[in-house]
Amino acid sequence: MRRLLLALVLGFVSSPAQAQAVCPGHMATITASSTGGFALCPSTTDVDGDVVPLTGYYTSCTVIATWSPGKTATAIITAPTPGTVALVSFPAAKGLGAATGSCTNADGAVSAVASSVVTFRRGLPVKPSMSP
Repeated sequence: MRRLLLALVLGFVSSPAQAQAVCPGHMATITASSTGGFALCPSTTDVDGDVVPLTGYYTSCTVIATWSPGKTATAIITAPTPGTVALVSFPAAKGLGAATGSCTNADGAVSAVASSVVTFRRGLPVKPSMSP
């Protein structure tokens, strides 16, 4: 199937003191916004529990969305800030799907994968037609 590259990545930055407060915990299921978007939040600690620096720690985060029938799209967030939410949007995704996300640090180590079921928007129906 054709790979969709319609992923739109938007990030918004809050101050470091507020960053911890806006990062949600991982949810088992996500309902995407009307634009097909949901949040990804790079961790502020490493696997040992040590706090990571706000700059230069992550080189990127990758989010892969899948939805039926067999469609996928990928979004890459470059130089994400730990503890700061990035809104990842897949406007072409519709209906029930899934998303996985992982982040890579400056040493090339990849984090464990976070995954969730996602319900993407269904879109507006087209105008019906009638035949004589």
